[in-house]
Amino acid sequence: MLVSSGDDGLPSSTAASDDSAVIPQELIDIIVSGVNDRQSLKACSLVSRRFCSPAQKRLFESFRLSPTTTAPQYRLGLAAFDSLQAGSPHISRNVRRLTIACPWEGHRYNAPDWMTYEPFSRVLDRFEHLTELVLESSGSPGVTALPWWKLSPSAKSALTRAFSQPTVVSMSFRSVYFGSHRELRNAFLLPHKTHLSSLSLCAVGFGPSELIDELDPTPQEQSDKLLLRDSLLLQTEESAFVKSLGKLVDVCVLQHMEFTIQTKDCEEVAQAAFVRPARNLKSLTIVLEHELTDTSELSLSHMLHLDTLTIKFELLSELKPDNYRPGQWVSRLVAPPSPNAHSPDSLSRFSLMSTLSPLVPVFRSWVEGAFTPQLTIRLVTEDFYFAIDEMGAGVENDVFELVGSLGLHTEVELVQY
Repeated sequence: MLVSSGDDGLPSSTAASDDSAVIPQELIDIIVSGVNDRQSLKACSLVSRRFCSPAQKRLFESFRLSPTTTAPQYRLGLAAFDSLQAGSPHISRNVRRLTIACPWEGHRYNAPDWMTYEPFSRVLDRFEHLTELVLESSGSPGVTALPWWKLSPSAKSALTRAFSQPTVVSMSFRSVYFGSHRELRNAFLLPHKTHLSSLSLCAVGFGPSELIDELDPTPQEQSDKLLLRDSLLLQTEESAFVKSLGKLVDVCVLQHMEFTIQTKDCEEVAQAAFVRPARNLKSLTIVLEHELTDTSELSLSHMLHLDTLTIKFELLSELKPDNYRPGQWVSRLVAPPSPNAHSPDSLSRFSLMSTLSPLVPVFRSWVEGAFTPQLTIRLVTEDFYFAIDEMGAGVENDVFELVGSLGLHTEVELVQY
């Protein structure tokens, strides 16, 4: 058998006789679906034509488009890929998850030049069967993020056509900033796209304040919302963005939500825009990053279908302000505050114990009310100067001494990154 391979090691011709013809195609598909590493998938694609097709579907189901920022290189790269797509259209048709990655070029609010190059639009248009689309920048939140308002009209049109595919059910934006509420609305393709399964927004926000339009939405714009069915992930430090997003998406049937609270303002706005309307959530993850823990603006009492609540926060330490009390913030979140509840002063302030102690009255009230969920306490450390198992027994003993007699099924997990 004579086989010539392209850059990815895939065959341009297969054997004249196909010995796999005696194997049912359904069985071949099952075999290939169980292969997880790329080298083995490439080997499968060389077996025969009937192995090649399912193997290529797996090889190309996820694709990352990230040209270099240097003009001669990105022009050559995009032109070469444009030619490859034209000659082998099945490659792009097999792609289900497309990531468009924009490296930061070292300038404030700078859009990549390669998005304005003519082949970019053609390349993007050939991905016809996408289910998930990711637009990300390597810049930090703020002035080094990808500025949507600086993209060329042709680049915006190409991205809009990709987002608008009826097969796209998941969209992600990472370190992308928008110039206005209407620009964000247009990026979500309202009112043409009516629903998504999954939406992820990390390190997102609005650009300079002079760009943001403060015009009130029209009645039609108020009624046009993107229905989220499965999951929402939101991470931003801008309460204005949270408020604006709340006007664009409908979370009434949402099943899973995770949001990072970076400021106290975001906490208050998130309650009104997302937490209160999300009455059908099954799982909720809250990442507490601000340090104003005297009160909690969030309330979960209306979430009757919630079965998993995950709360992440940093423990007390000498690096935190004196009024940082994450345990008290959590206790106010999961139960009404008790006027008699207080933290024992005898405990060392900088400890896991002092963080958990405000939660003991809450846990006790749960048990008294015959509510006994599984409680998992996961301690994560990035300290490489000691092994996590050296402190494991001590931490577990401390936790069980504090909450072990309450009657809750409690597990302690220690993780080291």
